Parts: sequence; C-alpha cells; structure tokens
Amino acid sequence: MASAITTICSPDGRLALEYNDAGETLRFYEELPDGRTIDYFHRPEGNRNPMMHPWCNRVKGGVFDFDGEQHILRPLQGEENNALHGNWLLPWSVEDRGENHVTLGISCKAEDGSSDPVRRTPYEYEARQVITLDNDGLNVDMTVINHGRALPFGVGLHPFIVRPQDTILKVGAVWMENCGADMIPDSAVPVVPVPDEWTLKEGFNISNENLSPARYGFRNEDLMDNCFTEIDPCEGATITWLGLGGGGRRMIITASANCRFGVCFVPGVRNDVPPGEMSFFCFELTTNGINMQNRPAEAGAVILGRGEQLTASTKFSISKL
Repeated sequence: MASAITTICSPDGRLALEYNDAGETLRFYEELPDGRTIDYFHRPEGNRNPMMHPWCNRVKGGVFDFDGEQHILRPLQGEENNALHGNWLLPWSVEDRGENHVTLGISCKAEDGSSDPVRRTPYEYEARQVITLDNDGLNVDMTVINHGRALPFGVGLHPFIVRPQDTILKVGAVWMENCGADMIPDSAVPVVPVPDEWTLKEGFNISNENLSPARYGFRNEDLMDNCFTEIDPCEGATITWLGLGGGGRRMIITASANCRFGVCFVPGVRNDVPPGEMSFFCFELTTNGINMQNRPAEAGAVILGRGEQLTASTKFSISKL
C-alpha cells in the first residue's frame, strides 16, 4: 500500500513541501501564478532527501575504535565496503503537523547483530526533525539525543537537488578531503586544495561536460563526490538556475555554525539518470567529515555522553534572479 502524502505550505502559499507517513520528504517546490510548478528537490524513486544520523558520510570498512573498544557498523556500501550515513534510510514517525510545519521523530536501538546482522550498531539514541516553510524557503532543525554509551556523533541533511545542465554552484571552498578510490581520506595527507578547474569560489557550472575525471574520489570517474572543509555555514552555497521559471531562480543553502563540512555529489554521465529525465546533485552541510570516527579531531566528531544532545539546522532560501 502506498504511503499517504501530506503537503505543507509557506504562509504566502508560494512554496510547498510534500512528505509521506513514513516521514520521507518527497518534494519541495514553488507554485507559480499560472498554475505551473518549479521543483527544487529531485524526485526519482529512492531519493527521499533524508537526515543523516547519528553520523554523516563514510566510515572505513564500517569499523572504528573508541574508548578502548572496537565497534562495528552495518550495512556496508556496495563495492567500496564502507558504512554510509548511519540510519539515514530508516522510516520516521510523524509526531506533529500544521499548515506550515511537520515534526518527525525516530528512535534507534543498539544492535549486536545477533538478530539482524545488517543493522549492527553500537548507537542508541532518538532523533528529531522540525521542518518548517516560511515565505523565504525551507528550514530543517535537527536534534539527536544519545541514550547509550558515549560515542562520536554527527548530523546533516542530504538533499537531492534538481540539476538542469545550466546549474551553477558557488561555495567558498578552498580545501577538500584527499580521498582515494576507497572514498576515505589519506592518513598522511588528509586535506588538499580544491582543483583549479573546479571554480567553486566564483561559480562552477556543474554540467556533465565540465566534470573532468576527478583527481580524488571513487573510481576517478567524471563526477564529484567530495567533502570540502572549513566551509562558512553562514555563507553556505549558492545555486543558480538560469532557465528555471522563465527568469531564473536562486537557492542559498546555509546552516548552523557547527556545519563546517560541505559534501557535494554530482553524478556525471556514467552515474546519471536516463537521457530525457531531470538530473540531480547533492550538497550537504554537515557537522562531520569523512571517516569521522577514525579521525575524530580533524573530522568534527562530537562526543555525546548518555543524555547529551547534538543540534544543527539547515535553510534553503529561494528567490528569483
């Protein structure tokens, strides 16, 4: 049975967001006066714009040591064999809703793997998202409360954003994590300058034809899948669509002060959607970098004891050009 879809709107009725009763954010769009709509979040099957919890990005081999004990995380991600984004694909519960907001909650238990090896994790916590539309855009306030042992935590939002081939991404990124083909930062040289050909500080057209083989990253394919460091979350990222809505549109993604890592995934030709469909990319402002549990000091680990919490927020502001 298909999940019921509910819509919330901005007070002026211009912006709308759809979610279902599993707490999946399906669609964020603008309604035009003539009845047409502009979609800002991509909506192919499987892309649900989730919150990442209780940590973001990859953990090498799904294994880390903390406080004198080895911990194992499952599931692992395909051929790269790393754990990815924690429990980001589990369903949420709708705790509260109104015309302009919805509150989603989830509770996750520690699992030793005896009943379900795929869900093995030492993390025990609850998480919450408060999703609100105002007349400027979409706001997501995130909270994680630790109910288990002290562990490194992190949070962030993982939006799938529309990408017509004239999409321009601007972000003040100077440094990025130096990942090899396994998508894990090099232990000797963990951070390197952003390649000159990626003119992100001035604005970079993230079309397929501009995605030359990456110097760093998975399989060195024509794509971006990189974590940029020392991002100013108050400035965040600016996305410009020259052709949307007739006169063009702009999205500015900002976040709370603790979200100083910015992960960008642009699929490129080999990993893109079929021809004729709208492409996508992801830009995620997060509290932690890649393999955070194994490099806590440099990758933004937040150690939460039992009963302690981590909060973060992200805003997507929409305007005409």
